[in-house]
Amino acid sequence: MEDILGSQSDISIAGSVFSAAKAYEILQRSPPDIVTIDLAMSSLDGTKILKEIQKINALQPRGRSIGILAISEHLTVGSEGALKALQQGAFDVLEKPLLVPHEAIPQAFSTSLIDKIRTYSQRREGNYKVVSRVESDAVGGSSRDNARLSNERSPIRGIMIAASTGGPKALSSLLPELVKLVNLPIVIVQHMPLGFTTSLAESLSSALPWHVHEARDAERVEPKTIYIAPSGRHLHIRQQGEEHLMLALSDDVPESGCKPSANVLYRSAANQLGSGVLAIILTGMGDDGVKGLMAIRAKGGYVIAQDEATSVVWGMPGAAVNAGAVDKICPLSDIPSMVFSVINGRDRRST
Repeated sequence: MEDILGSQSDISIAGSVFSAAKAYEILQRSPPDIVTIDLAMSSLDGTKILKEIQKINALQPRGRSIGILAISEHLTVGSEGALKALQQGAFDVLEKPLLVPHEAIPQAFSTSLIDKIRTYSQRREGNYKVVSRVESDAVGGSSRDNARLSNERSPIRGIMIAASTGGPKALSSLLPELVKLVNLPIVIVQHMPLGFTTSLAESLSSALPWHVHEARDAERVEPKTIYIAPSGRHLHIRQQGEEHLMLALSDDVPESGCKPSANVLYRSAANQLGSGVLAIILTGMGDDGVKGLMAIRAKGGYVIAQDEATSVVWGMPGAAVNAGAVDKICPLSDIPSMVFSVINGRDRRST
């Protein structure tokens, strides 16, 4: 891996160690941008390694969290071990190839390793852009328009959630409490590698009383159901007649470097539901979702952002807060009760 990464002019190796103890020493003293970890290290189990890095991340300045790429045997796409690594905060996983003595490392592994690191780096560099008030007004409408439209609010008809890094774990904590308080459909964009949203849906479905599945094209939206945008496709909300909503999938180009993009979901929900949207933006890297949230607020919808203290990476929610696209900032554990209050009209934005 040192040879593979060291051959790239845009990648610098901060260090290479063979024990968990030495890794902690380096990570605490001089945190790098990204760390690759073999989850099968003999000195410490992988789950504990990931948790320890999250403790280090909690002390890092905003925007300087360490990205974790889990590299280990048996981390095939959609496997239980791979999903667990993502739920514990890894931004991606890569299966370690079976090496044959005196033979070169498979080119597919080398290419994938470099691509995953570059993709993370590119999104990380785009973190925390402060959207100006001029940009906010251009996309989401002026504050005067917001005040006017806030008088025309409709009952909340759907909950739209977006998350990225740290999202699987946040969702597994948020959703069990949320479904106790609401009956509305929940639509989710979770940035994940191709092939993992199916496993995420199955994992959540086994832990929840509601049906959870990957969204399907032209599917009618039903109450007490959770829909997850499939990896590699955008998810849109569409109106079907006067009373019903349906889902639509598209293969349009990525937006904010993401596919599915939270912007696409949020924007379509704003266009179709107007003030009947409640949006939640959870932990995640980058600024996907900001423009879509502006559109939701312009139509009188309500936006809740996860706070920095409980986020693995306060990129997406932080960017939304900076843009003025958020009504309420909450710790993850407080979001369900906040949603309940909004739906029941006790915390809608004042005019």
